[in-house]
Amino acid sequence: MKVMAKFVAGVVLAAGLSSAANASTIYLNFPTVDPTVHEKSHSHCGSGCEDTYHFTLDDAVNTTLLVDLLEGSFEHYDWTLQGDDAGVIAEGSGGNSEHPITAPATLVDIGPLLLFPDVYCLDITLYKGTGRYQVTLSDPPTVPIPGALLLFGSGLAGLGFAGRRSRKKAAAAAKA
Repeated sequence: MKVMAKFVAGVVLAAGLSSAANASTIYLNFPTVDPTVHEKSHSHCGSGCEDTYHFTLDDAVNTTLLVDLLEGSFEHYDWTLQGDDAGVIAEGSGGNSEHPITAPATLVDIGPLLLFPDVYCLDITLYKGTGRYQVTLSDPPTVPIPGALLLFGSGLAGLGFAGRRSRKKAAAAAKA
C-alpha cells in the first residue's frame, strides 16, 4: 500500500556551519517512490561530515532503513533517527581508530519499522575518511498471502491432530 507524503525535492546546503565540517540537508520523497535511494559522496571528512535526511509521513507506514558504505573508509560514524513528535527512535555508531569502517559495509539496518505520521530526520555523521554511501528507505518484504495461508492452515491441522491424539489417550486411560 502506497501512502502520499509531502516532500520538498532537492539538496539544500546548510549555512552557518563551521568550515571544518561538511553538512547538507536532503529531503527524501518517501514513500511515494519505493525504494527511495539517495547516494552521497564525501571527499574528505576530517572533523566530521554531517548529512541530514528529512521525510514527512501523512499516514502510518512500514519501512526498512538501510545505510550502506559503498566505497572508501571512515574512522567512525554516528547516526540518529528521530521524529518531531516521537523523539529519538533509534541511534547507533560504529568504528574507532583501531578498527575503521571499510567498504563494503552496512552502517544502519533497521526494519521493518512502523512509522506513524510525523516529520522524521535521519542524521548521519562520518569522521576522518573519504567514501560514498547510500541511504535506502523501502517497504519491507511481504509474505505472499497464499504461502501465509498454507502455513497457517498446516499449523491448525497439526494442533487438531495433537488434540485428537491426547483426547484418545485420555479416553483410553479412563476406560482402563
